[in-house]
Amino acid sequence: MSLPPEVIHGRTVQAGAFRHDTMGPGIDAIVHIEIEVGRDGLVKSVKVLSGDREFIPDAESYLNEAEFPKMPDDPRLANARRVWDMEVVFFTPKTSSAVSP
Repeated sequence: MSLPPEVIHGRTVQAGAFRHDTMGPGIDAIVHIEIEVGRDGLVKSVKVLSGDREFIPDAESYLNEAEFPKMPDDPRLANARRVWDMEVVFFTPKTSSAVSP
């Protein structure tokens, strides 16, 4: 499962569940976060597992603003919990290669 990309402070940011990204060219930071999603589809709790401190606030904000599917109103799911490990990846901004006349 991946969330749609978003631009934050000039960087493209995208999160995916249970990924194993590694730092490399084009990636500025990876923040590993565990989230719990409530029955209403909103993030209930966020626990930072690792990542560059500079990027943690933006990663938390990105995930807190995300919308997930609501749980069906089914009594068999009354005690169901949705907890995911998410990696929020911050990509290096592209530089403009346009030349001025």
